[in-house]
Amino acid sequence: MDLTIRKTVSGNMYDDQKAFAFTVTADKDMTLGEETGTSFTFDLKKDEQVTISVPVGAVVTVREDASGYIFSLGADTTITGYTTLENGITFTMPNENSTVVFNNAKDVVVDTGVMLDTLPYVLILAVAGFGGAALMKKRRCRGED
Repeated sequence: MDLTIRKTVSGNMYDDQKAFAFTVTADKDMTLGEETGTSFTFDLKKDEQVTISVPVGAVVTVREDASGYIFSLGADTTITGYTTLENGITFTMPNENSTVVFNNAKDVVVDTGVMLDTLPYVLILAVAGFGGAALMKKRRCRGED
């Protein structure tokens, strides 16, 4: 059966050119392209995917180096009965083609430029500026009389 591993990223600060390193291991031989083995390592960027041929019943572990990002499984994941690891999942390969979508989110609070701890001082300065302007205008009016 085929196991497709797909990469997505989300958030307001992700890098769509960043490649994430994946390691797939199993207790039975798998096939990726022309290679056969129990372990494969590869990189995926946003919206890329890899398909590996995995025997039914094999215990598979998929791990990702998601440093700086928050890892979650995407909505299009078709694997059920998996166990979530710190940086991946482990499951038994079902008797159907399956998909695992790894989503990494990176959100940061955007600096709006207004810091509430300095806002009172800015307001005091504005009031003083308007007061000074009003005083100058009043003096000009007296000088013209």
